[in-house]
Amino acid sequence: MQKVVVFNLVNSSNCGDKIIAQSLKSHFETKFSVLSRDILGNQSDSGFYSVRRRFSAFIVPILPRFFRHFLVRFCAFFKFRIIKSAFYTSSVRASDFVVIGGGQLFRDNDSYMPCALDSLFRAIQKYEKPFFVLGCGVSGFLSPYAKKVFKRIFESHLNKKSIFRDENSIQILQKNGITGNFSFAPDLAFALGFKNHAESGDFFGICVTSPRTILYYGRESWKKSAKIISKRILEAVEEKIAGEQKILIFCNGNPEDYFFAKLLVKKIRKKYPHKEFLFAPRPRNPADLENLLSHCRNVFSYRMHVAILCALLKIPCELERWDSKTDGLSFDEKTTERNILAAKSVFSFGDF
Repeated sequence: MQKVVVFNLVNSSNCGDKIIAQSLKSHFETKFSVLSRDILGNQSDSGFYSVRRRFSAFIVPILPRFFRHFLVRFCAFFKFRIIKSAFYTSSVRASDFVVIGGGQLFRDNDSYMPCALDSLFRAIQKYEKPFFVLGCGVSGFLSPYAKKVFKRIFESHLNKKSIFRDENSIQILQKNGITGNFSFAPDLAFALGFKNHAESGDFFGICVTSPRTILYYGRESWKKSAKIISKRILEAVEEKIAGEQKILIFCNGNPEDYFFAKLLVKKIRKKYPHKEFLFAPRPRNPADLENLLSHCRNVFSYRMHVAILCALLKIPCELERWDSKTDGLSFDEKTTERNILAAKSVFSFGDF
């Protein structure tokens, strides 16, 4: 049996990344021996990871741009090119082919992710392993370093196919002079298919994200200040709960999202003492998130994969589209069914 090593964000605190990793693993396991690896080399979503995550969420975005870029790139080079070098080489060496995906892996967060991809690709080149890029997205702005790394990856003779989760990602690469064997399909989370669940609960669910996450990754129309974004989120939540009595507030697992959700609950509980607010524990995996959603009859979400999971559970959900990667997404049942079939078609094993 052939061995495949799949690199994604399997150990991220973000349950959306874990949903994608789960989908990839479950499909590849039917034909291959699968080795899942976190592309950033994280071993878990707790301990030092949690501390670093909070630092990157609360401190890094407010640093002066030049200093922030220098600091992050220096740390990334030290971590991925020196400390984690053996991690990439040993993982790639043990496989017959490599899969990179999915999620927004091809983003330029001050060269942090490009540096990880650079180290991974060096290992792929060293052992001449064929590889596929599946279900990934590309961020809008690319630095010269990110362009160089991405160009080497997508134009390599070892790259057998690159299937993105949206057409916009292909356009971004092409605008930056990067070519390759490109196509696109819906987010691979859809490949999990419709899920059976108990009757919908009686809570109105609200999934929030940190204002600093939006400040760092959001579209330009949202990038004001953390204070302004916080106010905008609060106003939107107040509008949505106007006619609701029982409200469940939760996050998708990220520590910074959980911290903001906690502050939000304190504010609205004081303002609306007659309403019943339930603040959910931080979900650690897709099963935890699915359990939270089972208590909801409707959901308003700031997170895309919460909306996708709602669609698979057939729970009505309204998605706040602060990130351009959500453009064009629709969650009605017929569209979801088409997306499920299209996402599953990515795993046409004749291509591997």
